[in-house]
Amino acid sequence: MKGEQLRVTYALFNEANLLHAFLASLRKTITRNEEDALKATLKNILNRLEDRTDAQLQLELLESMSQCVQVIPRRSFVSPDSLFEEGNDIVFKVLEIAREQDKTFKGVTLDEFMHHQVDAFFEKMDAEFQRNPDVVTANLLEAIPHLPPEMIQEIKTSLKIDEFSSEVLCRVMSTGGSALLFSGAVEVAGFSFYTTASTLLAWMSGLFGVTLPFSAYIGLSTSIAFLSGPIFLALLATMGGVYVWYGNSTYQKRLLPGLVAQIILCRNANDPVNYEPLIEHWKHISHQYQSLAETQRTLVFDQEQIQNQIKSLSTRLSEIKARKSQVGKLKSEIRTQLKQLLSTERSLDTWKINDAFSLQATELSDCRSATANLRSIIEGKTERVVDSILNLIRISIKGANIFYNQRKENDILDRMVVSLLETANLEDCVLDSPHYATYIQMHGEYHNLHREEILMIEEEKESKDKLDLLEQEYYSAEADKRKHLDELKELRKRFPRLQYCS
Repeated sequence: MKGEQLRVTYALFNEANLLHAFLASLRKTITRNEEDALKATLKNILNRLEDRTDAQLQLELLESMSQCVQVIPRRSFVSPDSLFEEGNDIVFKVLEIAREQDKTFKGVTLDEFMHHQVDAFFEKMDAEFQRNPDVVTANLLEAIPHLPPEMIQEIKTSLKIDEFSSEVLCRVMSTGGSALLFSGAVEVAGFSFYTTASTLLAWMSGLFGVTLPFSAYIGLSTSIAFLSGPIFLALLATMGGVYVWYGNSTYQKRLLPGLVAQIILCRNANDPVNYEPLIEHWKHISHQYQSLAETQRTLVFDQEQIQNQIKSLSTRLSEIKARKSQVGKLKSEIRTQLKQLLSTERSLDTWKINDAFSLQATELSDCRSATANLRSIIEGKTERVVDSILNLIRISIKGANIFYNQRKENDILDRMVVSLLETANLEDCVLDSPHYATYIQMHGEYHNLHREEILMIEEEKESKDKLDLLEQEYYSAEADKRKHLDELKELRKRFPRLQYCS
């Protein structure tokens, strides 16, 4: 089966959406709008299949048939023998289905099955002729001129007639039936497609007890007529009822015997069987699957490595954060201790640390002197006139000034600590203090902590930048992994045996 015949059959068996949109509204007699919708649906599917090769569709159809009859997917299609054996297994299952569905069929071989189908088709045509001879004869007379010329000539030769007429057709159908009428054309390749569609429809209509008008069998002349004529629409209507009752998988199974008959009748006996395109396509699919699977494994491994790096970096960033907090507390403690020591010193103006420290020492000395003077004034006024309201107000003002100076002194000490700590090497400075060694020790500890803090800040920034890049790589790998996984799923959906044969 090739070309348009193959694509119609593929659409009928594999493209469930061909029916989904219309099954709810299909009836034995469909409206013009439904007919147009079905034609448009089929046309869209065929357009989509246009770029697919015959080998691709043949292989997918073979796989669908294997799944339908549950043939164990153990074969890899790398040789003609493997394809031949797969076909035999499918045929064996199909004959079982045929015997279950049609109790009049008792055959065990494909030849017996095909003979039964052809006989059933002609019997149905003859029965319709017995009921409506005039209608059948008129339909035959109208349809025969549209058959391929070589087929028409074969029919004329076998019947020994020059032209078709109602009398000739009626006489042939009355004496020998449709088998006699078409006996000369059955072996003609061009007749295959006509017989195919008709046989498939006859099989289904008989199988499900649906009686279709005879025009459904006769309204076909070319493949284009098959796509747009009443036979295809009647076929869809028939299947619509089946689909509603049994669901997609059972529908496929019930359709399978007719599909096998169609494939066989479509084959031209003069064309040699060529398995190579199917084998090459299988090899391509298998290689594609293996490549995707290997890429998927690599992506999974890479993603795990990235996850480990992210985890390691995140742990390190947490450690840095904790250590930074600890270093900050230690530095704050050193600054507090230095401030307390400086507040006890009384000769800071003799220290030689740096210019800023000297100015701050002078400022501190002035502030302390002012505070002492204010205290002296308050104490003097308190001793002389304690009960004077005016003096009480003045004392309050002086007290406020003392509080201001204390805050100022505290601020000066904070700045002096900063100036002292900003000195690179305190040992080269002049510190006239009994706590000299303590100052040197705390200065060294503070600078060590400060250097550690700077290194941690740099490491933290680098780690965060690297973490951002790793997360981008992770999400990129995740997107690639999902894409490859979707492609793998699509391939496995089309060819489940890839999981076992690749």
